[in-house]
Formats: sequence, structure tokens, C-alpha cells
Amino acid sequence: MEIIKAFASVIVLYVVSVIYQILYYRSSGYELRENEIICVKGVLFKKKSILEYKKIHAINSKQNIIEKLSKVGANIKIVDNK
Repeated sequence: MEIIKAFASVIVLYVVSVIYQILYYRSSGYELRENEIICVKGVLFKKKSILEYKKIHAINSKQNIIEKLSKVGANIKIVDNK
């Protein structure tokens, strides 16, 4: 009986994690404007970042093997010179 409870707990945590990932993906985004980039992310607590183009120092991107093979997705990090 304990094994069934533990397995059910793992399944519930997995489902909650998947739902959170979907909500995070759908609530995150960016907008390119004439002089700046506006990034919005977060599910429960929204974070809005505004970065002017003139402050961008470098752009780093990273993809795992699955993203490279399917030619989708990338983790992009914008480095600014504050």
C-alpha cells in the first residue's frame, strides 16, 4: 500500500510540474520595439524587463542535441553592459 501512495505522489508531482511548465511557456514572451526589447515571464509573479538595444553587449545562445536535431528552441542570454 505504501508503494502505491509513493507512486501516486510521484505521478501527481509530475503532472503539476508539466502543467506549470505549460503555463510558464504560455505566459512568457518578448516584444521587439524600435529602441528596446521587452521581456515578460512568470506564472504567479510576473517579471517585466526592458532592455535598450544600445546597452546590449553580447548575445549567447545554447541548444541541446534534441533542439538542434529538430531545429527548434534555443536558450538565449542577452548580456548587457550595465
